Amino acid sequence: MDLDEEKHFLYEKTEVTDYGLKPGGRNIRVTEEIKHEYIDLVAEHILTNAIRPQINSFLEGFNELVPRELILIFNDEELELLISGLSEIDLDDLKASPEYTAYTATSSVVQWF
Repeated sequence: MDLDEEKHFLYEKTEVTDYGLKPGGRNIRVTEEIKHEYIDLVAEHILTNAIRPQINSFLEGFNELVPRELILIFNDEELELLISGLSEIDLDDLKASPEYTAYTATSSVVQWF
């Protein structure tokens, strides 16, 4: 991985650091045949290894709020659904669900929304 690219994307730092993406990778030339593997390794490094301290801090805080044993009963897809909700918004359900206070479904403010 080009070190200047990493520091630019992640840290905007001036010092150069060296990360091996795979054993012996320093001596492997990126070719058309292995470019997808290279991109996967770079993405994995940027999304996990390079930000490991931040991930650990997030998990520590998250586990203070929600005990780990309560989360372990869910798989990754179920946990994503609990945290993020459905990926598609049902507009008919959204329109039918609200309870208005000082407004109605025909109020201009509600219609703007």
